Amino acid sequence: MSRPRADLATLEQLVRKRSPANHSVTPEWYSSVDNIRSGVDVSKPKVLFLCTGNTARSQMAEGFLRAMAPERFEAFSAGLEPKGVNPLAVQVMAERAVDISSQRSKPLTDYLGQVHFGYLVTVCDRAERECPIFPGMGQRLRWSFPDPAAAEGAEEERLEVFREVRDAIEARLRSWLAIDGRGPRAAAGREPLGEAPEGRE
Repeated sequence: MSRPRADLATLEQLVRKRSPANHSVTPEWYSSVDNIRSGVDVSKPKVLFLCTGNTARSQMAEGFLRAMAPERFEAFSAGLEPKGVNPLAVQVMAERAVDISSQRSKPLTDYLGQVHFGYLVTVCDRAERECPIFPGMGQRLRWSFPDPAAAEGAEEERLEVFREVRDAIEARLRSWLAIDGRGPRAAAGREPLGEAPEGRE
């Protein structure tokens, strides 16, 4: 069962009771009121996955979360210096029956001051160091994974690196969903995502 939508009158009453003079009203309270007025469903937290190029790690994380918990979260991704989605990331995600071929590489500036995120998840060390702190951001998480795009060698060797990082991202997400109070209740016991249908590359 989905969580009920917050009631505008109730929320505004709570905001008035929590006087700014007592420093107890946060920007998130005002953001929530604005979201409700504009018709945004505030019962579903938004999660932003951030890395340097928004080419592989953050794209795979966005795709996995969208596939695992669409009823509980809205998944997004961005990069400090977006460079386009890596086709090998698309290929290895297709092996797990998750289609990210329609996702695009986006700059962080597309969201600054525009979207309230319940979670910011940095998936590389550079993003963690260089990502600014900006209004409208909730909890910040650091999940560092190696960059599969940096792998060298033949294509099959590079694909193996992408698969290793893909599997690490999936495992980390499943662990987080199992313990996070707003994740799907059955996350801990769900079967892994299926293999791609026979004949799908």
